[in-house]
Amino acid sequence: MIAATTYASLLILEEAVRKAGTVETERLRAALAALDTETSIGSYRVDARGSQTGVKFAVVQIVAGRREIVWPESLATAKWRLPYPRWDERKPLVAQ
Repeated sequence: MIAATTYASLLILEEAVRKAGTVETERLRAALAALDTETSIGSYRVDARGSQTGVKFAVVQIVAGRREIVWPESLATAKWRLPYPRWDERKPLVAQ
C-alpha cells in the first residue's frame, strides 16, 4: 500500500505543478486545493481546510488470525483490540 500511495501522491503533485505552472508555494497550494482527480488508490479531493475527502482509508488489524477492518466504525468488520497481548501471553491459532 505504501508504494501505491506514494505513486498516487507523485501523480497528484505532477498534475498540480502543471496546473500551477510553477512550484511556488502559494500557487501550488491553490492548485492542490482546486484539484479533483482520480488516482490508482481512488479520488483526490480536499475540502476548504485541506482535509482529504476523496479516498477513505481504513485501519486493518489481525483478529483471531484474520484481517479485519477496525476503523472507521461504518466499515468495521470487527472491534479493535488494544492493548495487544504480550508475545509470551499469545496462544497459537488452531487450524479450522
